[in-house]
Amino acid sequence: MFSITRAAGDTYYGRLIHRNGTVWNTVTSQFESSPVWANTDIAMTEVSSGCYVFTPPSGLSFGLYTVAIYKQAGGGPVIGDTLDSEEEITVVQT
Repeated sequence: MFSITRAAGDTYYGRLIHRNGTVWNTVTSQFESSPVWANTDIAMTEVSSGCYVFTPPSGLSFGLYTVAIYKQAGGGPVIGDTLDSEEEITVVQT
């Protein structure tokens, strides 16, 4: 889990990327090479004004992952959303 600070009231989500380049599919709960974009967003919760928290899915294997953080422009995640930043996370236990 980690947090970012941005403008309040926006919508952010993360895409979890394995070091082998596969992306977490939130529907199948597994890493895939070409999942549908809308099935890869992990919503970030605004816990206080402008503080957004990313919580990775449970059960991940030990290792290093990249979280690509996107600012959602419309009603749902789309491939055209703006990449805000990338964060590295390490899973040490499940």
